Amino acid sequence: MNTLSIKLNNKKILVNSFKIIVLIAAYGYMYIKFRNIEFKAILEYNNYLYLFFSILLMPLNWLIESKKWQFLISKFEIINLYTSFKAILSGLTTSIFTPNRVGEFVGRILYISSKNRVKAIFATIIGSYSQILITLLIGVFSVFFINDNINFIDNNNYLKWVFVILSLMLISIFFSLNKFEFVFGKIKNKHIRSIILIASDYSFFDLARVLFFSLLRYFVFFIQFYLLLKFFNIYISIFESFIATGIFYLFLMFIPTFVVSEPGVRISTAMLVFGVFVDDVSLVVYTVSLLWVINIVFPAIIGSLLFFNHKIEGIKKA
Repeated sequence: MNTLSIKLNNKKILVNSFKIIVLIAAYGYMYIKFRNIEFKAILEYNNYLYLFFSILLMPLNWLIESKKWQFLISKFEIINLYTSFKAILSGLTTSIFTPNRVGEFVGRILYISSKNRVKAIFATIIGSYSQILITLLIGVFSVFFINDNINFIDNNNYLKWVFVILSLMLISIFFSLNKFEFVFGKIKNKHIRSIILIASDYSFFDLARVLFFSLLRYFVFFIQFYLLLKFFNIYISIFESFIATGIFYLFLMFIPTFVVSEPGVRISTAMLVFGVFVDDVSLVVYTVSLLWVINIVFPAIIGSLLFFNHKIEGIKKA
């Protein structure tokens, strides 16, 4: 066996070991979360049509994200929608056990050629930024429609305007990405330079399109959420549920969480926000948990198979 073959085999062993560690962490985290979900209570409800349509919307949710990511990376590499979809699901697997799913780029960039992976990370950040921005904007819209029920918002009107100013600032930054070359043009580092050049390739209309994809995803997600509220016989109007959902996810954006604390944070935040609108908050907890299973766990399980079986560029001939 020559030196090259030994190096390739060693690299393959390291990559497979990394994959196994990721899968153990992902499945371990899902198991811990599953232990806290009372499936017997969920099975007591028989509005299965609502549940069916909520599940049916899950592929649409991730297909929109796949289309968005495919569009973002088209500036430097062309992939088809199927490859983008596989990358998105693999990214779910590598991110499910990280705070706020910050590890999603690890699974995604495996489907990109090695020379473009730094650019792909930046494209992923832009996509995540756009989704955060939509969540923030809808959350800010929602806080102006909450009626004297969440005291620390109603008693602090300035907090609402802080959110507004923050939103305007982040929108301005988002639509200024194509000005990076003008602002940071003197930087010589080749990796940073490549990112600056990629940022400059996204026109205003490109960024608006990315934001539109993120808005579509949010509305698909909200419809799923509302259908599950109906599944659990939670009596809340569609407008009230939209406002409550907006505030719920706005709060989660600003609450620092770690993997071990995330389930508790989500539950306590759901109880705080939805307790304004519904009598039995435990049903909302079931809704949040079941939506997590539908949108994250099921796709992450599929993604784990794709992630483990994907042949990484550079070791295919090992």
